[in-house]
Amino acid sequence: MLTDNPSAPFILIVEDDEDHAILIRRAFDSSAVKYRLATARDLHDARQILAQHAPDLVLADYCLPDGRGCDLLKMLDGVCPVVIMTSQGDEQLAAKVKEAGALDYVVKSWEGIAAMPRIVNQAMRQWAGIQEREPVENISDKQRADSAG
Repeated sequence: MLTDNPSAPFILIVEDDEDHAILIRRAFDSSAVKYRLATARDLHDARQILAQHAPDLVLADYCLPDGRGCDLLKMLDGVCPVVIMTSQGDEQLAAKVKEAGALDYVVKSWEGIAAMPRIVNQAMRQWAGIQEREPVENISDKQRADSAG
């Protein structure tokens, strides 16, 4: 479900195909969880939105008119999870984008688009788990180093 409530998770959709962007937005209409959505047609528009609002998650098309969705990974530098979308299912590309730092890779099939709210919810829970573990791991590493020295 879409909302203007500022406490709702903010999702940035970076998609140059207007029809796909509309379908993705519509998929969130039936979601039990409320989201705020913004849409950018390319990396330039995404940069402008990111300069004003920090998203909770980015859904980005792999091929954009002015670059690759993976370019957002460098731009965001771990601020939030990025899920890369593509119209073509390709296991090698999926592995490549995950190695680059994307949290997930989704094929923009009818089923994939309809599942977008579930995918986003799952990705945000996974990201929260990663963020909770990182400080614990860093503390443990420091404690080991202190006890060894």
